[in-house]
Amino acid sequence: MSAHFLGHVIDGSETESADGRRFTTVDPWTREPWAEVALGGRAEAERAVAAARRAFDEGPWPRTGAARRGRLLHRLADLI
Repeated sequence: MSAHFLGHVIDGSETESADGRRFTTVDPWTREPWAEVALGGRAEAERAVAAARRAFDEGPWPRTGAARRGRLLHRLADLI
């Protein structure tokens, strides 16, 4: 069926959904299934929010100056 599995990336690690639910994603060009994807819910959202809060509080971002933050955000926009 699908070529590979895509989990949630929470707190730097790829994980399965807490309840194990998945869905199949389809290549829009070929209309063929290409991956099984973890289907998230409340548990995954809560874990992600907690990880983001921890990263913000304990990471370098709140201590990074405005000019550096701006450069980093512009670089991210360029990459997107």
